[in-house]
Amino acid sequence: MPIEHPILNRIRTARADEVVEVSVRSFEHLTTELIVLVGDSGFHALYARCVYQTQLKYPFFNAGLPHSAELTTELRACLSSQTADEARMASLALTENFIRILTSLIGEHLTFSLLRSAWAEISDTEPKETL
Repeated sequence: MPIEHPILNRIRTARADEVVEVSVRSFEHLTTELIVLVGDSGFHALYARCVYQTQLKYPFFNAGLPHSAELTTELRACLSSQTADEARMASLALTENFIRILTSLIGEHLTFSLLRSAWAEISDTEPKETL
């Protein structure tokens, strides 16, 4: 069952030329917030697990080693090497995996509180639906 969250909607609705940047920015913001909560090692362990799960469905997805200092650079390179649709789907899978795992570890309330804080700036720029 797909997860509903404004950042996922932003990735889903991003123009083809925005998909990679929206995806990378979302993880930059999340990294900053989450490292404060679980530490560098905890974040990288969580990210590594999400990459592994994403690779099960998208074998091309190899976006960063667990302890890479250049994680967002590697994520950008991985997504940029694919079509916009492939990058979008892999990014959605990675983000959904991240949310699911984090929720299983710290609970839904704390997870969505953390996501709200990490992604507030990005969510505020989400395109509004027009009639």
